[in-house]
Amino acid sequence: MLTVNEKDYLLDMVFAVIGEDQAVRNYKSGFNEEAIAVVEQMIEANTSCNENMRKLAKDLLGGSGTLARGWLEKVLKSAKRKVSASWPVEWLTNSKQAK
Repeated sequence: MLTVNEKDYLLDMVFAVIGEDQAVRNYKSGFNEEAIAVVEQMIEANTSCNENMRKLAKDLLGGSGTLARGWLEKVLKSAKRKVSASWPVEWLTNSKQAK
């Protein structure tokens, strides 16, 4: 059985990962050891996800680990140019007419 303080702390940890949510807050009184295991798995998955996002950003930025303001727009424009260059002109013309 978890103490009230332990349940509060566990709820704070959940909110740190997913943000505040009244539906989760409503379940706080039922938090138990199983909830601890679930939150532990959630935090581990979040850590792995964050690492994957860092790798993705690094790959998108061509090895640069710095995310400067406007980086995503530059990557998207670059990707659009690369895709446009790789498709036949008639495909691009047909897809524009279809819109």
